[in-house]
Amino acid sequence: MYLPKSIKVRSDILTELLTYTEQKFQHPLKELMFEIARRKIGGYQINVDEVINKMDYVANYTDQFEALNILYFASVIHEESIDLKYEEVIMRWKHSSTLLAPR
Repeated sequence: MYLPKSIKVRSDILTELLTYTEQKFQHPLKELMFEIARRKIGGYQINVDEVINKMDYVANYTDQFEALNILYFASVIHEESIDLKYEEVIMRWKHSSTLLAPR
């Protein structure tokens, strides 16, 4: 089901959906991603330095593009440093997959 951006979903419904989803899988980044989601639902701002630090953490889990994207859009204020960190992580993943590729 697709909802247009103009439709706002109540935070209690989003929290309920998040809780339901959280019970359905395990992953090393799960706690971090759900923390960010809860904060966004609650209307809390996430500063640029925190986003960059969390991107560094996610970088340890190769090819977790969805987690990196969640962080990329997490900050209300978007600075060039977020773009640079995003590109750095992507390049790191590309480089590591090149090293692992069969010859």
